[in-house]
Amino acid sequence: MKTRDLVRLLNAADPTGEAECVVGGDDIYSVEKQPMYYDGRPWLLLREPSRAPYYDVIGLRLVNGDKVRIRTLEAFDVFHDDPRCLVEYETPALKDRYEDSVAEQRKDAVRFNAELSAATKDIAPK
Repeated sequence: MKTRDLVRLLNAADPTGEAECVVGGDDIYSVEKQPMYYDGRPWLLLREPSRAPYYDVIGLRLVNGDKVRIRTLEAFDVFHDDPRCLVEYETPALKDRYEDSVAEQRKDAVRFNAELSAATKDIAPK
């Protein structure tokens, strides 16, 4: 999908520009222009516009040139980096619903970090 098409779809989905954008449930961390080959050449969807708005994919294509890579960052990555990181809740209801889940994710991150540290202690540079 070309950037102009993405911008058009974003504007159609949210004309005010106030909705949060996510990719697969994860927040967008960065947007970068790169050569197509950098960090893995992507398979682009080959579409048949006459089939839209239904499933219009008829194949795949590989191209040269540049791409815009949208990088996401998962909550796990943030907790892994800092298990005590700040978590804000927009409403008390969200806090009530997710506070236990956040506490569990923090514990998982601490446990993961400890296991990773133990597993890599012998290969860490000295």
